[in-house]
Amino acid sequence: MGWRANYRWIRSLSEQQYPSENMGKKKATMKEKKAMKKIRALPGVIEVYHAKRLTEAKTSKSRREIDLIVLKRDRIVLVEIKNYAGTISMVDDTLYQNGKSRGWSFATLSDARKRLVDIMRETGIHLGTGEIHTVLAMLGSGSVDESVNTGHHITQTAVARSFRELNDSLNIPVSEEAEFKIEQINAIRTFFDMCGTWDELICANSVVVEGDFLDNQTINSWREFYQQGRLHNTRGWLFTVLFGPNIEVELTSWNGETSLQSVDPNSAISLQVPGSHKNVISLQFDHISGFTFGYQRLPKWEEIILMQTLEENNKSETAEKGKAGKVRGGEQKQKFRVGDVISDATVAFHHKDGVLFQLTAKQKGMYFLSKMQPLQAETREMFMRVGNPYAVRITNIKQRAKNTLIEVEILD
Repeated sequence: MGWRANYRWIRSLSEQQYPSENMGKKKATMKEKKAMKKIRALPGVIEVYHAKRLTEAKTSKSRREIDLIVLKRDRIVLVEIKNYAGTISMVDDTLYQNGKSRGWSFATLSDARKRLVDIMRETGIHLGTGEIHTVLAMLGSGSVDESVNTGHHITQTAVARSFRELNDSLNIPVSEEAEFKIEQINAIRTFFDMCGTWDELICANSVVVEGDFLDNQTINSWREFYQQGRLHNTRGWLFTVLFGPNIEVELTSWNGETSLQSVDPNSAISLQVPGSHKNVISLQFDHISGFTFGYQRLPKWEEIILMQTLEENNKSETAEKGKAGKVRGGEQKQKFRVGDVISDATVAFHHKDGVLFQLTAKQKGMYFLSKMQPLQAETREMFMRVGNPYAVRITNIKQRAKNTLIEVEILD
């Protein structure tokens, strides 16, 4: 570029159209981090994770963000935090703010709960007697009416209207046997460290935007080795006018080591922001001040083993309830036999003919209405919630063409 073009480039920086600050998102994040700090100081809390994203066990895609995940010695608690003002109500399990739907329901937490159990099972982590609870925490200034409740989600679920109630929700009574072993806790902590969070783009106007960086040869190569980068023009105003900008990025590796690289100021980086509209923000390197990667690589859960041993409960079930099927991560499909027991099958969804259980990442089994007791059939949606883990026994296996129909029953 000539000096005139360089001068125009400097003038254009102040005229660049940058994303505006999302104050609602910023305040919500601040509220989440404040709650995380308070929870971390509570007795019995091992760790608190912020904005972790859970993929589907089968595809390793479709990541669902959880605001806070609390790990205790007897449970994992998934916490959704809402920082709403105004009047907050709930209609048909969906949250409303000032009469307008916010598109959130307990089904979101149920799906997250199911994903968590399914993914962990694929890595060899069986939760055993440990439980998974869910909490909706309304920590904004809004007035929350009585319609905001757990509805038919009556077990291991709570609504908190203050931090005090959130604290109470983290201590809902559990069964006397509920407890994670040390090996489970270590594996669970490793698991959450691998889940990752959002990527962040820091614009030159200091606005931080979350999302997923789109595939780019430079970005992909940086992600593998570096956790974050900070960009700046090494030339002052006069030398930039004479010779053009010299954009350098200071890269910090996942191990904390730093290095410098020069980049083409005309190259761009693109970020897909969260939401149903799939909006994409693209900025040239000379218009951003930094970036942070939320994860090093997306884990392929089926190829990862975090625990080598099977859950101890399987051993007792073998003696008491028949031969247990050995289900562990990394395998494509299990060869089930009638009588096999899956100790942590999760409710996938309710079908008109019964309840479908997720047995492995790729296999489901049906608990037919005709096999249930009348009261159990009538209340199945209330007590067999999506995401709940159950011990089930294989009762029948039918081969139909290329498909295998697996029938199961819940163990008492």
